[in-house]
Amino acid sequence: MSLIDAEFTSNFFAQALAKRLTAVDLPKRSSNQHEIGGLKQLLGSENMTNARARWHVFDEDGDLVEAFDGRFTYYDCRSESPHRGPEWRLYYFAESDNAIFRSTIGDLLIVAKPGALLMSDYDLVIYLVSKASNLFHSAIWAFGIDDLARPQILPNNSLSLTQRNVLEQLEPELGHPKSTLELADHIGFHFADFLANPTWDTFPSGMAFANFAQGLSFISAIDEPDSALENLLEIETQTFYHLEDALVRIRLAAQFSYVSDFLSYSTRVQQRRKSRRGKQLEYQLAFVLRANGVPFEEQVKIAGTTVDFIFPHAAAYESLEEDGAGVTMLAAKSTCKDRWRQVLDEAPKLHHRHLFTLESGISASQTAQMGARDITLVVPAGIYESFPKPGMEILQFHEFIDYLR
Repeated sequence: MSLIDAEFTSNFFAQALAKRLTAVDLPKRSSNQHEIGGLKQLLGSENMTNARARWHVFDEDGDLVEAFDGRFTYYDCRSESPHRGPEWRLYYFAESDNAIFRSTIGDLLIVAKPGALLMSDYDLVIYLVSKASNLFHSAIWAFGIDDLARPQILPNNSLSLTQRNVLEQLEPELGHPKSTLELADHIGFHFADFLANPTWDTFPSGMAFANFAQGLSFISAIDEPDSALENLLEIETQTFYHLEDALVRIRLAAQFSYVSDFLSYSTRVQQRRKSRRGKQLEYQLAFVLRANGVPFEEQVKIAGTTVDFIFPHAAAYESLEEDGAGVTMLAAKSTCKDRWRQVLDEAPKLHHRHLFTLESGISASQTAQMGARDITLVVPAGIYESFPKPGMEILQFHEFIDYLR
């Protein structure tokens, strides 16, 4: 039995549709209307009047630049022309104009009916994603979209941890999934003392979470290093949120006297989540590398920077001459964006660098920039197919391990 819940897209969206924006969807292009077509597969053939939607707009960097409420009406624009077939369109009101004006032909539009995990009171949630962003490619991969030539209902696919990371980019306030009953039993036994009296000071360390996941993982790190790594990260992530939930519930029940107190506490929670993700990846990479007998030294201080992994060890790096032969470095970043350039300053004696990431769908132009600076990406096998015509060599994790041997 798997310890990881087999979540499905329907937990987030009761149903959703994806399409590329066309000229007729965009005012002041070929249309003067405020309407979007091609949604009948999702919304059917019944009028919706003065309904509510939550809009999310993402720019070319994949950043959320607008989130707002907007009203809409869904109707048959040919209802008064009986000699013509029906044509159903979503008319959006003026408050949504800015979002549409930001968009261009070919951008990704996802229109969804909220599912249980979104906990939304809106009739629809709508996402506009720039076609120039990595998020555009990541979303296509995560949702299993195989053809954007026409509007497509999103398939009801199971979600891996990396796919769920894409959903969290689209929906930052997304509720976290509950642990399976089997995993919850293990958590309850192993962290019984903390759960009996959850406090901020007694919250388990990152290493404690890593060791717990390693004790439960059922996939061989030697036979399937990529799958083992993803499984370890999934167990650890669900365990973290299980314990965080126990801690935060107590604080929320006590209530806050001032809004500033609530905001301060929320910031503290978010900062812990961010710092945990980076350390989690480093701990589990080290575990899988050790299991495969790969010699390395981690968190090595070199020339004012900290290198996540040096192979085989720091002494070999320090004794290097010109060519860098026999020494490899690996930086670990859960997401890249522009942070990949930080790697260029690490281990300056090396001409070539490796960067491990969990970020899917990095654009061909960005991977080409990395390749031009002698960086090779290393990714889990599960996200390898998300990269659109990569502009550089990309190694799957097991291939990187073979390269080191």
